[in-house]
Amino acid sequence: MYFQLAKCVFSQHFQYRESIFFQFIGQLLRLYIQISIWKVLLQFRQEEMTFEEMVVYTTASLIFWLLTQSEITSSLSEKVRSGSIAIDLIRPINLKWYTFWEQISSNLFSLLFIGLPIVVIAGFVWPFAKMQPEYCLLFAVSCGLAVVLSFYFQYVIGLLVFWFKDGTYGRMLIGGLMEIFSGKTIPLWFYPLFLYKICKVLPFRFMVYEPIAILLGKYGRTETFFIMGMQILWIVVFWAAEKCIWHKVQVQIEVQGG
Repeated sequence: MYFQLAKCVFSQHFQYRESIFFQFIGQLLRLYIQISIWKVLLQFRQEEMTFEEMVVYTTASLIFWLLTQSEITSSLSEKVRSGSIAIDLIRPINLKWYTFWEQISSNLFSLLFIGLPIVVIAGFVWPFAKMQPEYCLLFAVSCGLAVVLSFYFQYVIGLLVFWFKDGTYGRMLIGGLMEIFSGKTIPLWFYPLFLYKICKVLPFRFMVYEPIAILLGKYGRTETFFIMGMQILWIVVFWAAEKCIWHKVQVQIEVQGG
């Protein structure tokens, strides 16, 4: 069933080839601009990371953005307002997992046809820092956990549309928190101390910054496993929050006669 859903999502995206091309060009230009800016800035802040490491960080951050971008809030909001959510609730597949596989299929399409070609081009244009195979493997595991963690966070926020009926505020909240606290645009090494301490107690750094730091070999094996343990812990926290909110959603639907 999930495979068929992924095939449908891929088929839908293939209908908009021009859009894929322009997204590719847009993301490539965005990467070029970011790396060009960092090349200048690192001349004054070379102690945090080398230019080669920044190239890897910026490119990996783009991959994370493609893997974790989400329309969950908008999708749920539209379904709630139109009433089509009733169809999703009677499907043989759970709404959460239907939403997850629909979104992850869309993101994998973006990764294959936008992200990977950009990585190949970036590898020819800029020097990449050398990465150890062990850390690449640990990064892959941490990346998978980051994708699941990001989904749960976005799904929990998305469920709030059952009360607010509008996904605009949810998208703004998700975008703002991820932009500031995940290290998506600026690595946390460059944050002022007070903001860095705030990031340390929030889950968002485990969605982007920490997996990339593992890839760059910034942590030893013990610290890496600790980070993965924290990712699993935050997944459990958001899973529990999702269960609680979903229970209240079902109660509300029953009370309203849905």
